[in-house]
Amino acid sequence: MTRLPLPIPAPIPQSYIPRSTLRTIPSTTPIEYILAILSRDGGVIISDFIPKEDLTSIDTELTPWTSANKPASTSATNGAFTTIPSQTTLIPGLVGKSPTIARICTDHPTLEALRTRILVDEWCINREESVEPNRLDPLLSLSVAMNIGYGAPRQLLHRDDNVHHVRHEYREWEWGGHLRTEENQFLAIPRSVVTKMSPKMLELLGYKKPTTALGIVDNISPDEDIEGVWERVVQ
Repeated sequence: MTRLPLPIPAPIPQSYIPRSTLRTIPSTTPIEYILAILSRDGGVIISDFIPKEDLTSIDTELTPWTSANKPASTSATNGAFTTIPSQTTLIPGLVGKSPTIARICTDHPTLEALRTRILVDEWCINREESVEPNRLDPLLSLSVAMNIGYGAPRQLLHRDDNVHHVRHEYREWEWGGHLRTEENQFLAIPRSVVTKMSPKMLELLGYKKPTTALGIVDNISPDEDIEGVWERVVQ
């Protein structure tokens, strides 16, 4: 399919004042209040979410990629991301490049609480003379760092869930229901890094099966034998 180049949008005047804004709350806000704001507004900004020392560690860990020369390109866009201008530097597979990011992703209590309350799906299957409870945990769809370069035009207004081929016939956004993550986590994170990751990170990347038989390899959950699974794959 041939795509026409996307138009370059005019810059937003510095004098522009939006009619509405997302609320900013401190990182100490109780989870119930965060959920209430999300339910009402659809989004929220949490200040001081990551400590300064962690930000310093992340910056250090990403130095090999932030200091590398960007490959020359004649394209006005950024690879698969057609709405992101070429002047912007993207670092994909972030949880495989920054141990600090991976730790925050798995261990931050607010993130875990939000995942559990919003994204976890629990249901029961009726079997002969029994009821089987099941649970489906969320997957990490994308982990990427973005550095907007000098001269980069702003992005066109868009919805990020366009990548899932969703046509919005209503305003409410529905969670879940996507059969594929935005980033191919099995190829984005090197094998040498995956084998050293925590059980929670393996779960988020899709290496752990839910209570049902989804994503199994050799009739087991891949996280139970990561090294063995990889060895058998490359035979």
